[in-house]
Amino acid sequence: MKTDPCNEVPTEVLVDYADNELPADECARVSEHLTTCQHCRARLEALERSLEVTQLIWRDVEEQIGRDHAPAGSKSRAFYSTWRVAIAASVLLVATGFFVRHLTRQQKQHAVPGPVQHATLEEIEDRIRRAGMAAQLFAAAEVLDELEGGRTAAEKQYAYITERYPDTEQATLARRRLKERSEP
Repeated sequence: MKTDPCNEVPTEVLVDYADNELPADECARVSEHLTTCQHCRARLEALERSLEVTQLIWRDVEEQIGRDHAPAGSKSRAFYSTWRVAIAASVLLVATGFFVRHLTRQQKQHAVPGPVQHATLEEIEDRIRRAGMAAQLFAAAEVLDELEGGRTAAEKQYAYITERYPDTEQATLARRRLKERSEP
């Protein structure tokens, strides 16, 4: 079971793919991955849109430089042309920075929180099974605790839960019950 976001294709590789700068074997691998991964296709489309905007800005800057190309000896026109190129480059850098930040935020928003993020399906199933067993045992201990003469059995059950299933919510509750009993 694959969850978003996909980390199989790094952003740098997608950028190279969009620019047609990957070796043939790597390009084929990314192309194959894109046929099955909606998340990476969306990232690639966003990158391509960003590259298109960047290219348009760059073309506009080049055209402006061509129009403003001053005859020899005209220092003021050359000065303003240089500044226009610098401003255009700055705008390009800022736009790229916002785009990369946006991609990074999207990946973080879709990430699975906590230690489950890198867990295998078997590990997740085991955690669910253990939490279920602990919950059943805790419920039984709570019933025993309410019965006349069941307090000792309930305490043994609480202790068992804390030892056998220490990473569960029920173990936390069982420790609390045991602590309550130990206080005068």
